[in-house]
Parts: sequence; C-alpha cells; structure tokens
Amino acid sequence: MKRLFFSFAVSLVLFLTAISLIHAEEYEEAMKRAQKEDKPVVIYFFSRLCPYCDDMNRYVLSDREVSNILKRWVVFITVDINKNNRLTRMYDVWGYPTTWFLDPKGQPIVKVPGYIPKNDFKKMLVFVKEKHYTSMTLREFFGM
Repeated sequence: MKRLFFSFAVSLVLFLTAISLIHAEEYEEAMKRAQKEDKPVVIYFFSRLCPYCDDMNRYVLSDREVSNILKRWVVFITVDINKNNRLTRMYDVWGYPTTWFLDPKGQPIVKVPGYIPKNDFKKMLVFVKEKHYTSMTLREFFGM
C-alpha cells in the first residue's frame, strides 16, 4: 500500500509540474481564454484513488511531447472529482478517468471515458486542434 501511495504521489508531482494546468476553480476564466485564443478545451476528470487515472497521469499526461502539445494547442483543465462535484455533474462524469474535448466556444465535441493510450490521446488532440470534428466523427478520424 505504501508503495502504491508513493508511486501515485510521484506521478502526481510529475504530472503537475509537467503541465501548466488549470484547476476546476478557474474554469470560467479558462473557458473565456479558450474562446479569446480560439483554442479547444480538454477537461480531464480524475480521482486520486483511481489506478487508471494514475496510469494516465504517469504514462500519458506527464509525457514531454504530450505536455508540450497541451501547453501550445489547447486550454487544459483538470478536475479532481473528490473536490469538484459541480463540474463532475455538469459534464455527466460517472467513471474515471474521463476526458472531455470541447470546441473553443465550450460546445462538447466528444467525451472519452477511461484510460487513453498516449498515441491515441495525441491523435485526439490533433482531431480537436485541426477542427476535424466539423466534418467527421472521432471514430471516422480514427478510421473505425
């Protein structure tokens, strides 16, 4: 148990320092910034007690390339479900992790529940950044 907690703590520290993230408390300001800068929004819902969230933080969000993409291409908001029930309810989040992708005006593009492998996550970021959602679904973009 100590090892699991230590592993999670290290992952969380790496995750928090790798990405200049916006916490749920700054949600309104982040949404205004997204519209002003014409950037899509990625809202990542997680729980500190969730092993899949720990993996997402450690193997995907802490990755240098993913971190740089998140900083440049999108407004990235993290929501700890244990601290923010309002946004969790507002976005109808029931399982963790869950990642919402929104257009710059805050309109939902797609909700992706569960762990997202790094290459798939990067492809989803391309999908929203290049506005492919205006002409196809995420499934079509992935060739499914």
